[in-house]
Amino acid sequence: MKALTLWQPYASLCALGVKTIKTRSWPAPKALIGQRIAIHAATRTANNRVTAPACMNYRHLRWATRLENDADKHRDGTVLYGTRNPMARLTPAAVVTIRRLYAQGGVTQAALAAEFGVTTMTINRAVRHQLWTVLQ
Repeated sequence: MKALTLWQPYASLCALGVKTIKTRSWPAPKALIGQRIAIHAATRTANNRVTAPACMNYRHLRWATRLENDADKHRDGTVLYGTRNPMARLTPAAVVTIRRLYAQGGVTQAALAAEFGVTTMTINRAVRHQLWTVLQ
C-alpha cells in the first residue's frame, strides 16, 4: 500500500476525514487517483505550539479566513518579523545603515545591494519602508 506523509495535525485530520483534500506541488500518480492510501504522520509538527504547546488535537483548530489567521498570528506573537524570519538577509542595524546612506545621497541602490549581499529590490523596499516597517 502506498502512503502519504503529512505533518501533524494534518495527518490526523485526514485520517479522521475532517480534512478531505490535500494539495501538493506535484501531481498524484495516475494509478493512485481514487485509491485508498495510508496516511503517515511525520515526526515534525505544524506550528501550533503557541496556543497548544504539546497538543495536536484537531478540536483545537478552527476554520478561518486568511485575515483571521493573520490576526491570530499577531495576537499570538508568531508573525515572523525581522530576524525572526528565516528568510531575512538584513539585520535591523544594516537596514538603519542602508536608509541613512541612501538618504545622504551619492550611493545607488545597486551599490548598496552589492555591499550588503541582497537584491536591488530588497534595498528599494527597505529604503521605502516596505521592509522592516517597525524600524524608524
